[in-house]
Amino acid sequence: MRASGQSLRAALLLGMLILVTFVVYWPGLHGGFVYDDATSITGNANIQVKDGSFSEWALAALSFPSGTPPFRSLGMLTFAGNYYLSGMHPFAFKLTNLCIHVLNGLLLFLALRSLFDLYEAASSRASEGLRFDKHIAAAALSGLWLLLPIQLTAVLYVVQRLESFATTFVFLGLWWYLRARLNLWEGRRGALNLWASIGVSTTIGILAKEPAILLPLYAALIEFCVTGWRNRDGRISRAVVSLYVVSLVLPLLIGLIWLWGKYISLDNLTNTDSHVIHRLITEAGIMFRYMAWTLLPSLDSLTLYHDDIPLARGLFDPITNLLAVLSVAALIAFAVWQRHRRPLFALGILWFFAGHVMTGTVIPLVLAFEHRNYFSSAGLLLAAASLVTLEAGIYRRQARIGVIIVATLLYAGTTWMRSQEWSDPMRLSTSDALKRPDSPSAQFDLALGLIEKARASKQQEYVDAALKLLDEKRKLPGAGIIFEQNMISILAPSGFLIPTELWISIIDKMSKARPKVNDARSLSTLNNCFIAEKCKAEDLHYLRDAYAAAMKHPKPSAPLLSVHAEFAWYLDHDHDLAEHDMREAVKRAPRDIPGLQNLIVVLINQGKKAEAESMIEALEKRNVLGTLDGFVVPLRHTMKAYDERKTSAPIEATTP
Repeated sequence: MRASGQSLRAALLLGMLILVTFVVYWPGLHGGFVYDDATSITGNANIQVKDGSFSEWALAALSFPSGTPPFRSLGMLTFAGNYYLSGMHPFAFKLTNLCIHVLNGLLLFLALRSLFDLYEAASSRASEGLRFDKHIAAAALSGLWLLLPIQLTAVLYVVQRLESFATTFVFLGLWWYLRARLNLWEGRRGALNLWASIGVSTTIGILAKEPAILLPLYAALIEFCVTGWRNRDGRISRAVVSLYVVSLVLPLLIGLIWLWGKYISLDNLTNTDSHVIHRLITEAGIMFRYMAWTLLPSLDSLTLYHDDIPLARGLFDPITNLLAVLSVAALIAFAVWQRHRRPLFALGILWFFAGHVMTGTVIPLVLAFEHRNYFSSAGLLLAAASLVTLEAGIYRRQARIGVIIVATLLYAGTTWMRSQEWSDPMRLSTSDALKRPDSPSAQFDLALGLIEKARASKQQEYVDAALKLLDEKRKLPGAGIIFEQNMISILAPSGFLIPTELWISIIDKMSKARPKVNDARSLSTLNNCFIAEKCKAEDLHYLRDAYAAAMKHPKPSAPLLSVHAEFAWYLDHDHDLAEHDMREAVKRAPRDIPGLQNLIVVLINQGKKAEAESMIEALEKRNVLGTLDGFVVPLRHTMKAYDERKTSAPIEATTP
């Protein structure tokens, strides 16, 4: 009776917190799409499934813009499903995200309850019983996790469904693993289920997003902190050890070899000026920002963008960098030391850092995003709960209830206020720009919002405000040429004289720093400005100088080579250079199908039909189930049109 009563109270508590979750997120469901939603969803024609044919669904599954199939294909299918059922309406996409978030809360509850069962069984205090109600503890932690303000971007930033959906299979795998491990601990059969839980859940999870590959690491940390890799009789479990040799140690070695070849080198590790070293130093400080944003959030600290965090200049510049690195090392060491006395605290801390192994180390991603804490925040909550109520601190029932109420009010209130900000695109842009005055992305978003408002209202004052903002913020550290490009895109169609200072600024930025993907997109937009004759021909030499500065950097990226080829073909009329650049772009990114398509179009127009035909045939062999019809069919039409006209006049190609 007592166990059933505890389960009922836990169910009521979790149900109440789930209801609060729906309430606080409701305003934000009415907001719009943001940032990368444009490339992955609203600007991705391949997820717009209309007739429901198998080829449409297959194309949608493989349509992630950076081209990572089969990774992320399952997540992309869910976007296609949203479009098929309700069109491109952000409310439906966001509501689906919220439902996935709540499902994850339920799975986390089941995983934590099973974790507490194993903790109780393996604890030296097992005969005395736990000092906390494991049902209520699991419900409270799961409910608070649902309400954490740092989770908001994983819910209302639609494309981050990839992160939350991958975590669905992580939580499912942990629950499955813990139940199997408990059976094995108690002498029942469970070895096969151990392997299945890790193998099946990881395999399906990485089809949503790659971080699901960390599931074996999370499960291994349970063994490290809670069971010590042992069975009930105190002997090392061969079934468990063999599982991690196969699922963790071997993949880890392969992964390190891959990372060493792609991102790490002996020179990077010994060169104090290395970008890799500076990134690692910076990420140490970011870890403590994440902890504060998770456990003690404030509305002003939480935003969509955090690109105002500067890259560290060195370990001692400033000295706080050294303190951050030493603090991370000390916290991990303390967790390892405490794993026998406070296993749940140790596990929570190690889970938190393990969740950042991919995104917070050497892989050159944007330094900080809140959604990267989607799994890690569960570990942080567990560690905090260990110190406050589970393994130390408060033991009185009334005091624990008070802690839950205070935490619920803090997290729910802050999330509700954030949700209000996200309820309207202009409100979100304005609030983020006010919170992040030094963030190029936040300031640019506000400028775009003002431009959209000007288009809707036909009022010049919004255009003037956007131009003023773009001009003020284009000099921010890390600001790309997108600020200048947008000013030119606003002024040129109206016939205004483009200030020479804007062109000089573009050339200067291209000269000083290696162009990024967004810079390449801005250059392509400027190409189109001249092609459409909206920009004046007498300014073309400035764009030519900008390309000259950009191409001087070693090993130009595939996007830069592609847009330079576009410039060479349409504006400089140097078809040989365009062909050369397109070939180099394809060498740099051989999996980029749009880039290959552009090269084939160039070859056709250059009269190199045999080579173009060979490439089309190679594409057709890769066209499994019609997934590449969108590329192959237009190329066949282009070839046919060229044959019919017998002319070398350019045929317009798509731009990657």
